[in-house]
Amino acid sequence: MKRFFDKEVLAKIQSLESPVKIIDGFLSQQEVDELVNFELNAKERFANRDDARKTGLGKNGKLVNNPNDWDPKIKEIVLGKIEKEIGPFLVADDEYPPHFFRTYYPLSLHADTGRDPSSVIYKQILIPLEINPVNKAKTIIFNNAWYGPAATFKPKNSSRTQTQYTILDDDGQFVVIDNIKSFYDEIKDSLGKQIVKDNKKFTVTKEFLSKLVSLLSSKRYNLWTSEHITDETPFNKENYDEYLSHLPYDLLDGLKIERVFDWKPGSALIWNRTKLHSSNNYLKERIQSKMGLAVFTIKK
Repeated sequence: MKRFFDKEVLAKIQSLESPVKIIDGFLSQQEVDELVNFELNAKERFANRDDARKTGLGKNGKLVNNPNDWDPKIKEIVLGKIEKEIGPFLVADDEYPPHFFRTYYPLSLHADTGRDPSSVIYKQILIPLEINPVNKAKTIIFNNAWYGPAATFKPKNSSRTQTQYTILDDDGQFVVIDNIKSFYDEIKDSLGKQIVKDNKKFTVTKEFLSKLVSLLSSKRYNLWTSEHITDETPFNKENYDEYLSHLPYDLLDGLKIERVFDWKPGSALIWNRTKLHSSNNYLKERIQSKMGLAVFTIKK
């Protein structure tokens, strides 16, 4: 793709890259419990969808970036520990905000590189806090790096768009809708009816239509692209079946796994923001939800 980062900035980013780091016992159980309770009791959510909810690190869950503005309890628990591992850092004002996330459907392949071509992106930190029920949740880090703007990836020639969302059908099963706008246009005049799409049933209520309108009005932070595919060598099928069966197989062309991180509440995963990564298909492990804390840093 066309170069995104300024030449000198890219050289600096690459000079700061280092291997994936995993820290067991990053937080005590008491600290984990305090963070879980903060998220549960927060009054604000900056995303609250069928597949996930996200909560800021400010007071009452307010959306804030600067660590100085984090809730005092969160700042006390995590800030010094992060600085001990990666040194001084900043979170840019226009950066995707640090947040608690609680997901009910596995995240797809993406890279958290930000949207500022003059920003020296650095490390991102993931702290697992809760797995319900406790089972094999994992984060998959790939060898492959992405030096474009923040992106969610799709297969070549895919019809998927930035209006792709995952929603629940009438049976409480997750369904990936490739184009939520087209779906809304198809059903908006079917109020009170049950419609079938891709063999899945949806009852069209005012609440359901309102949910789709809310999704349409929200802006995606990430670019959607297939330009990560520069080598069409098929992905390791054994690894695919074990970890990544929630993704289209050809999405992973040319990729190789660098590290598989096993979620343990209170541990930490630190890696370069340029690395492609994904959740494992934790639904296969009968996990209903998982919760963690994510921070995206730039070099101070």
